[in-house]
Parts: sequence; structure tokens; C-alpha cells
Amino acid sequence: MAAAADESVGTNYDEAIWDTLDERQLAVAAAGERRDVLRTSLRAGSFVYFAELPANEQAAISEELRRLAECLLLEVDARTHLVQAVLLQRLWRSSLLLFVLLLLVGGLVWERKTRDERRDLAVGAAWRASSKWENVGCASPDQQCPEKSFFFHTKEEKNPWIEFDLGTERELSAVLVENRLDCCSERANPLLVEVSENHKKWRSVARQNGEFKTWRATFASTKARWVRLRIDRTAFLHLARVRIFR
Repeated sequence: MAAAADESVGTNYDEAIWDTLDERQLAVAAAGERRDVLRTSLRAGSFVYFAELPANEQAAISEELRRLAECLLLEVDARTHLVQAVLLQRLWRSSLLLFVLLLLVGGLVWERKTRDERRDLAVGAAWRASSKWENVGCASPDQQCPEKSFFFHTKEEKNPWIEFDLGTERELSAVLVENRLDCCSERANPLLVEVSENHKKWRSVARQNGEFKTWRATFASTKARWVRLRIDRTAFLHLARVRIFR
């Protein structure tokens, strides 16, 4: 298990290695007075030494050496298993820690998503567009339907718009707009966010002048019942989703 061999390895070993054997190990290999015989054989053992022994003694010592080798190998295996157990324990702890971290991250993501869903005033809010392109898009108040790339589609016209009726006057501070992504995202600009308390007078609270995939328009908290998204030119208007937040 820890032998230090010289150049004549196989015939001559440092005898001190056998001092590391304890009585328990020898007792497994040989009984009674045979322990001293086995210890002597280990210290003096060489090809010549064993060749000169009687055949019955060669057989006896060979059997004892086999049992001793098996005993030592079991100790090696035991140490290996101990190391493996420690490594498995560390792996289990690391995996558990990673799992907990994933749960925490997933929980935070889920909480944020559901929080946005809970805060989204556009959910269930009736909407209408300035015009309708053929038979495509969702029916109000839905924003998810077979047309996955957009939930409404106007005709090409001057200042096309979509407006949401929140049912009552609410505090607003942000609008999240998800643009159509399969094509034509450049059409939704310049895009204005406008609000109204009486559906007659409108005031602009945000404007996006460039092409975008997702635009979160934030503005000072304001009260309004109606929210309108409008393109300030002649164009089509089609969006994938609109969210309105307090």
C-alpha cells in the first residue's frame, strides 16, 4: 500500500513497510504462531527464499499472503469508498444548494411575472381599434388568439389607433408594448401613448420615435380611464400585446 522499492524491485523491499501491518490484519491472514511465520516471510521474502521452502509451506504461505492481500485491498476499497462518500456528500450539498438557488430565482421570476399580471390593468379591459383589417385578430377584450403575431390589425390609414377602456378612472404610470415580431415592426413608429379622463380630451404621456421590439413607456403617475396608442402618420397599426400598469 505504500511500498518504497529500490532498483531490484520484485526481489528486495524495505522491511520497514511491514511494520505498518497491525495484528488485526495479520490475524485475518494467519492464525496463532503462523503470524510470526508470515511476518518473517514478508520481511525476508524473495524468489530464492520462497523457492527453497518445502512445497507444503509454500502452499500455506501463498494462501496466507492471498488472504493478507485481500485484507489490504479491502482497506484500500474502504478508503476509496470513504472518499467517494465524502465527494458524493459534497456533490449532494452543492446540488441541493443549486436547486435552492434555482427555486429562489424561479420564484422571483414567477413572482415578478405574476405581479405584473396582477398589476396589468389591460387584462379584461375592453379595447377597440380605429379600423379592422379583414377577418384577423382577437375579439375584445382578448389579446391572445390564433393570430399569435398580433391581436389586432388596422387598415392603412392616417393616425391609426387602439384604445383601452379601463372601466373607471385609474392611476397609471407605465405602458408596456410588445411589437409584432414576424415582420413589419417598423410600422409602429412614431408611436404615442395618450390618456383621457372623459374620452374627449386626450393628452400625450409618452412617445417612441424608433423601431422597437418591446417598449416600456414610463411617465409620471396620472389618472385616466382611457389609454390610446396612436401612430402619428399614415400607416398600418398592429401589436402583439399591450400592458398597462399603475
